[in-house]
Amino acid sequence: MNNKTYIYSMIKLYMSPKEKHTIEDVRTLAGDSLTDRLLDVIKEKAVVDWFYLPNKEFDGKSPYELCQSKDIEPIERMCYMFESGQPG
Repeated sequence: MNNKTYIYSMIKLYMSPKEKHTIEDVRTLAGDSLTDRLLDVIKEKAVVDWFYLPNKEFDGKSPYELCQSKDIEPIERMCYMFESGQPG
């Protein structure tokens, strides 16, 4: 995705009516195991909000985008850091 496309998608995301996402939406894309790991260390509402927001730790991609592209390794590493208390 080039810069222009990324910026357009972010504008579209923030300008469109907010869709109410649920933990089941996260679970559908991220899978049970990863979602359960996140829920062990983060409150449900925070997981849902976090899942759809761009994250500098993921090169500006959201966890949602990573899961769509089947690239969950960065999220798995972040889970490990949360669980172990070890910084990156």
